[in-house]
Amino acid sequence: MKLLDWLHPWDGMGQGVRAPARPSSRLGWFRDDQRKLYRAIARVIIETPEDPAEGMRWLLTDAEGRILLILPGSSVPAAAMLRQMRHVPGFSRHALRRAMLADRRGRYTIWRRDLPTCAA
Repeated sequence: MKLLDWLHPWDGMGQGVRAPARPSSRLGWFRDDQRKLYRAIARVIIETPEDPAEGMRWLLTDAEGRILLILPGSSVPAAAMLRQMRHVPGFSRHALRRAMLADRRGRYTIWRRDLPTCAA
């Protein structure tokens, strides 16, 4: 999943260490949980604070709006992530611009997964 490649190095505690191609049995549970998280993510939201000194946060939510993961803006390689996201269907450049220009607290959905709908 190209969109979340920046999330992949969890094994290296955020130091950019890639996991081995074949996970050991010790990490098998982690891989399953990671795949479930990837599948559950339906939106990427940028939350802007009232005080610019606090810094923005990235919120990863499921389809119902439940927050799955909160990442401080400083911990996410934002430039790399945005380079990948701009080509992914569901990315909103308009929402990104609004988030970057925001002068007060707000949440801006910059990516939304097109979820399959049930045919009735």
